[in-house]
Amino acid sequence: MRKRFLVLILLSLPLGSFSQDINFELDFSAVYWAPKSNDTIRISVGNNGRYIFTDSEEVAKSFGSITRRFQPAGGKENADLKLLFDLKTIFMLMEVKIGQNTVLANVDLNQFMKKGKSIDSATVRKMSATPTALKIENNGKKYKLYGVAPDNKPDDLIYMAFNEKYPVDYDTYFSKLMTSATGELFSIDIPSGLLVHVEDSKGEIILELLSIKKKKQKGSANIQLKLE
Repeated sequence: MRKRFLVLILLSLPLGSFSQDINFELDFSAVYWAPKSNDTIRISVGNNGRYIFTDSEEVAKSFGSITRRFQPAGGKENADLKLLFDLKTIFMLMEVKIGQNTVLANVDLNQFMKKGKSIDSATVRKMSATPTALKIENNGKKYKLYGVAPDNKPDDLIYMAFNEKYPVDYDTYFSKLMTSATGELFSIDIPSGLLVHVEDSKGEIILELLSIKKKKQKGSANIQLKLE
């Protein structure tokens, strides 16, 4: 019989209050290639970027320090990992399955990344995109390249291309994540479309879209433990 553990404290990660039900919808799925590590990463996106879901094996490997803690004694079983990011509330729902064990956690990324610190300044940092004359080709289509940099480091450029047929609202959702990660208020002014291509200032590819398809999916989770 499968054992199910509801983790209240997971390796010192701050966990939020568990709601009884979490319901979400995903609109499309994309597969990316990261040349530096030669990994492929699969994600699904919902509600204009509010929800990001992945069960990619490559992402599971990056959580190895966590999953190893729940391996049976002497065991080397593979971990099945599912992650759902809610970028409106800045929470991450995590499910890890190893053998007969299932671990669930609902992590407050805002507290985790900032360690509970308050925003240091009222200054709003802005990340903006400037169109260039360059284009890249991806899956038989051409896309305009944009130079993207924060306003306090304008020379720290990376180049991105977007497919606006697949909407992603970066300012509404990802700006909150950037604020949590940096401890500074952030706004993002870039095209509202799925990332197709990312390269550095030397032209070396960081991320490349391999495939994309519209795929409506509904998901739910119930992670409340209670006595009546």
